[in-house]
Amino acid sequence: MPVFSMQRRVKAHEDVVWKIISDVGGLADVAPHVSRVEVLGGSKVGLRRRVYDRRGLSWIETCVAWEDGSHYTMEVDPSEYPFPYKALQATFRLTREATTVLVSVELDYEPKYGVIGAVIDRIRLTPGFKRICGGLMDDWVKQIYQREWVYQVTVRSIIDNKGDDLFSVKPDTPILETGRLLRERHIGSAIVLNDEGGVEGVVSERDIVRGIAVIGADLLEHPVKDIMTRNVVTCDMDDDMVTVMALMTHRRIRHLPVMDDGKLVSVISIGDVVKLRMDQLEMESATLREYIEARRWKELTLRFGPGAHDQPHDPHATPIGA
Repeated sequence: MPVFSMQRRVKAHEDVVWKIISDVGGLADVAPHVSRVEVLGGSKVGLRRRVYDRRGLSWIETCVAWEDGSHYTMEVDPSEYPFPYKALQATFRLTREATTVLVSVELDYEPKYGVIGAVIDRIRLTPGFKRICGGLMDDWVKQIYQREWVYQVTVRSIIDNKGDDLFSVKPDTPILETGRLLRERHIGSAIVLNDEGGVEGVVSERDIVRGIAVIGADLLEHPVKDIMTRNVVTCDMDDDMVTVMALMTHRRIRHLPVMDDGKLVSVISIGDVVKLRMDQLEMESATLREYIEARRWKELTLRFGPGAHDQPHDPHATPIGA
């Protein structure tokens, strides 16, 4: 059987790569020829899905091989397939290398109609494979790099971005005074430190509200040690955003004390994580705009000569390369 293959190398964490390429129900988000996917049942080997193309035609695919973190193979049912093949299998593979991850698509197939089918395959169908697999690979790479930041960005990046301003109170600080300090500083929580600088707990606006709901207004005269959270969840400077977001999600907390060599250095919040990501997306967007403008300038210069880029841009003109 003929084999068609295509590869891409990416600098990314293999867990991110595998999660994206093994999303069997999300094929429509990345494959240029697919409009919709229905997962009919099963999991891994034995999984069946119906794939719809842009023309509304559809066919059934069944998973016949699966190895977590490595590869899986989908076999097409040729009885409904809209192209002249007796058999077709697509294998999606992840290969770990020294500094990169290799992503590949391999198509094993058998054309119909003997010699005539082989000619049609070489002249018409193989170029279609190149276009479809190329578009699939391009969209995979985009998704991989969009998600990769959670492994690349560390707590240290957030601290460098926001500074290491640390607000704390003593265990005997009255709750009313603590609440006022939180309001004045526009923060949601404070670290409770003992006289030796050790972490005793964390007190948040939520702790104060819950305490008032149980005890009443008299709670405001109590010390923060009566309502603080004692089992403090912390993170380290070199923890990545996968670790940080997992802690915040599973422990249902919005603030994480940051430790460095056993010492408290700062506190990060879920807002800090979101802000850092938004800043990165804005930077990526600006870089993309600069790239597009530079490419336009270069093409204008090549087509019309120096000075062409100084001409006013007509928004209704036909785009270059259209």
